[in-house]
Amino acid sequence: MIINYLIPKHKPLDELQLVRAKVIIYLLGATPILALFSDLVNHLSQAQSIFPCTPLIILCIVLLIVFKYTGSFNFVGNAAAAGLYTILTYLSLYTGGIFSADTLGLFIVPLTAFTLVDKKSALFWMIAVLGWKIYLLSLVNTPEAINYYREQTLQYPTYYYLIVALTLMLFVIGCFSIFYAQNQQLILQLHRQKQQLAENNQKLAQKNQQLEAIQEELERSNEELEQYAHVTSHDLKQPLRNINSFTQLLQKYLIKKNWIDATSTEYLNFINYGTKSMTKLVYDLLNYAKLKTDKNFHFVEMNLNDLLQQVKMNIKNDLDQEIVKIKSDPLPTVPVIPTKINQIFQNIITNAIKFRKKDQAAIIQIHAKEEVNHWLISIQDNGIGIEKHNLNKIFKPFKKLHGESEYAGSGIGLATCKRIVTLHDGKIWADSQIGVGTTFYFTLSKKRPSKIENQATTRNNTFSNK
Repeated sequence: MIINYLIPKHKPLDELQLVRAKVIIYLLGATPILALFSDLVNHLSQAQSIFPCTPLIILCIVLLIVFKYTGSFNFVGNAAAAGLYTILTYLSLYTGGIFSADTLGLFIVPLTAFTLVDKKSALFWMIAVLGWKIYLLSLVNTPEAINYYREQTLQYPTYYYLIVALTLMLFVIGCFSIFYAQNQQLILQLHRQKQQLAENNQKLAQKNQQLEAIQEELERSNEELEQYAHVTSHDLKQPLRNINSFTQLLQKYLIKKNWIDATSTEYLNFINYGTKSMTKLVYDLLNYAKLKTDKNFHFVEMNLNDLLQQVKMNIKNDLDQEIVKIKSDPLPTVPVIPTKINQIFQNIITNAIKFRKKDQAAIIQIHAKEEVNHWLISIQDNGIGIEKHNLNKIFKPFKKLHGESEYAGSGIGLATCKRIVTLHDGKIWADSQIGVGTTFYFTLSKKRPSKIENQATTRNNTFSNK
């Protein structure tokens, strides 16, 4: 459609600007048609006409092109008003002056400016029209001027003025009809959009309420589960210690009485191994739960080299036997919870030792890279590696990729590492290649976390009271 083609495309238009653009195109397109119609009437009536039909058509076409490529409402609207003003003032001098229908038609100039531009432009052209009419009125004060204008007026037949007045009336009605129709369409669109927005807001509010309720329920459930894990793991420690102690006493008693044989010894060893594994799992679970339930976390400025030295002391036996070799860059000083960061290094390094290749020392390389807001720490090993599809699973609690007979462990160590890193406003992930090795990455913020998310242990005492 030609209307859509003439609308400026180089910049986005809102609804109101789109309406104004269509009004400009309608008026500039209709004006040449009315000019040709007027010229046709004069030609058929064989009346002498000085109407500048061709210049008016050229002006309208030029303004349409300018508007298409510039989108300037002010320039095009005022240029159209100026063209009408020039033509009508020129005609009024030859068609009766103050008595001319062209003088009467000057009122469409401020109307055009108001429709295409704004009320300020309309006021300017209203003053210009009034000024011109005052000038024409001053020419009528002499008898010569009166006769001159009457003679000019009598040169045109009576129906000429009727046609001019009718054309002007149709032009004004058309302008207002277009403007009113577009305005009503815009109001209807805005009303529909308002209704749709209100409905969307209502649905969004309902969804937000549902999400808040779900979030509160999840937080409550998580808190209860974490508290349950904390209480349960804490309460399980003593029975496990009793089982282990009485198993050892039973074994000593049987040996003393000489009632024990190889089968009994094997069974007792199974019991001891099981209680030790269970105790390790309980301690790991307790430490994992404390990361959410414990509120006594203290961040201190700590040099990570010191923490790494503590880990080396813990695995000194492996280092002496050359089972593991650790190479490290100078590590930064950052605000951390020392015991927790120590736990990350300890867990990842012991995993590298556990999952090393058979008959080959574990070579661990630790690097630190400074970023804008954090430090990126990487711990690389030359172990057996992890398959790509398992890299996201290893950080989930109790997720073990190998059977107990292959590699012992509780399967909660890396999940604990992830929670510790989150506590430090950081992230942890891994990259690995089977047979080549694994690299663990984690970030530590340069600034002390502004808020530590902890669950209060006194909020729900349901399990502790049972």
